[in-house]
Amino acid sequence: MLVFHIHSTNTGSSGEKVIFYFQEIVVGNSPQSHIRITSLERDQVAIKIHHHDTGILIESIENYPFFLNGKKIIGTKVLKINDIITIDESSLQLTEANFALSNKTIDLEGTYDTFYTNHQEHETVMTALERELILSDD
Repeated sequence: MLVFHIHSTNTGSSGEKVIFYFQEIVVGNSPQSHIRITSLERDQVAIKIHHHDTGILIESIENYPFFLNGKKIIGTKVLKINDIITIDESSLQLTEANFALSNKTIDLEGTYDTFYTNHQEHETVMTALERELILSDD
């Protein structure tokens, strides 16, 4: 899985983190691009990023130059964590995925009690749900 932090260098915004579940990511201004960069010519694909035996490869398309950590690149390069890819006015940073919270157990009983206490206007709905759950156990 590839995780990127995406921001536009000309807006000064902090950007957003995006998780891609693709083996290959296409960056450009074409309909098949996963990441669209509108400052490029229409229907242009600038780079492809994909998994390979040696790691994650970035490949320029049709000799379109991109910058990797400030160095101009044409061709193929292996990416490392925290590398910054710049194409026109946009930058992408490859970051390590942190799934520490993804397997966190949910305290359903605590959530139920909090909702029941704080939202008494839904008491009739909660009572009906409780009855359904009790009846479904039989």
